[in-house]
Amino acid sequence: MSFPEPLLVYQGHADRVHSLAWSFDGKRIASSSHDETIQVWDATTGEHLLTYRSSSLQAPAFAWSPDGQFIASTTGLSSDTIHIWDTTTGKQSAKHSVFEGHNDSILTLAWSPDGQYLASAGADTIVHVWQVASGRKVFTYRG
Repeated sequence: MSFPEPLLVYQGHADRVHSLAWSFDGKRIASSSHDETIQVWDATTGEHLLTYRSSSLQAPAFAWSPDGQFIASTTGLSSDTIHIWDTTTGKQSAKHSVFEGHNDSILTLAWSPDGQYLASAGADTIVHVWQVASGRKVFTYRG
């Protein structure tokens, strides 16, 4: 069995890639690595666009906002906080709060389709739903 040649190869992480996601417009791909970075790539050319550095010893969990302007991410799989950063600058968004409330590592993140809410699920078996604009927790699901 032979495999087709890849269209593009994205290279730049110093360690293995943990997860990846397309932006909703399909123009960019972000990848999270055990090198403590999230890197954003042009999906059609493979050009490296930016790197966001976390401060943990593990790969960050992350999710694109529906408009592609922001990425919500942890600072690593052992992190219990969420930061939102601007995908054009790679810097933490000044207009968004840092989200805190889990008692253990955050494992995954998801934005609502309208971009108004962010859900986080943790190893503490809790799902929090946050209102992005205010940083306020609006729902908590346990169990």
